[in-house]
Amino acid sequence: MGLSPAAGYVANQRRTSRALKGGPFGSPFSRWMLAATFIVVGSVLAVFAVRTGTAKSVSVRSVPPATIASTPVTIAPLATTTASSAAPPTTVATATTTTVAENSPLAKELGPQFSVAVEAPKAKIEPVGLSIAKIGLKAKEVRSVGLEPDGQLEIPNEKEIGWYRYGQAPGEIGSTVLAAHVSWNGSLGPFAELASIEPGDRINVQLSDGSNRNYEAVERNQYNKGELPADRIWTRTGNETLVLITCGGEFNPAIKRYYDNIVIYAVPIAA
Repeated sequence: MGLSPAAGYVANQRRTSRALKGGPFGSPFSRWMLAATFIVVGSVLAVFAVRTGTAKSVSVRSVPPATIASTPVTIAPLATTTASSAAPPTTVATATTTTVAENSPLAKELGPQFSVAVEAPKAKIEPVGLSIAKIGLKAKEVRSVGLEPDGQLEIPNEKEIGWYRYGQAPGEIGSTVLAAHVSWNGSLGPFAELASIEPGDRINVQLSDGSNRNYEAVERNQYNKGELPADRIWTRTGNETLVLITCGGEFNPAIKRYYDNIVIYAVPIAA
């Protein structure tokens, strides 16, 4: 009976299988040897192809990198303050919380503390008049003076006595300095007879607040004008001292000045 193509193909495969099983490669050892032979031969052929350059290059298609869609993140820049671009500050109403620390043991010992207002410096009580009975000086006017442009003590006219305002005032520690001319422009000055004052003579100073302050002369000295003891005459420290200064000694007609100064030192006493 004739076979269909499919039935013939099946019969042929069965015959081939029987032949292989019964042939030289039918045993398992034979099949293993055959497989090993194919592997060795294939490796030798591959090496030969590489050395002779007959191996075909394999083209590897490059795959484009994957593109990941993402949304950029916007980061606010740090605040930078400049003179030209600084924006006015924003006023935000916030609740104020007051924290009161517990008093320390020392604070409890001291008790409640209070703020003390600092008083403004008191104005100086200035000398406004001078009286010296010994030389016939009575309530002679005194006005404040400073320094000349050349640094010398400013001396008022022949009718006035000058109080050095950058120094001390009566009642303060240190020296209160009063200066006047012995003579000026052919006229006698307030201190024309200052050189006659002796230790023990009384001096009275009238003050701007209406009060008086009394002093007693304790020393009279004559110094060359370039040798005045500045650390004693202009001092702001030490005991309160009244210092009276005028010109004295030999007169130089060429420059119309005296070579020396007469200085009286007096200390405060009770009225």
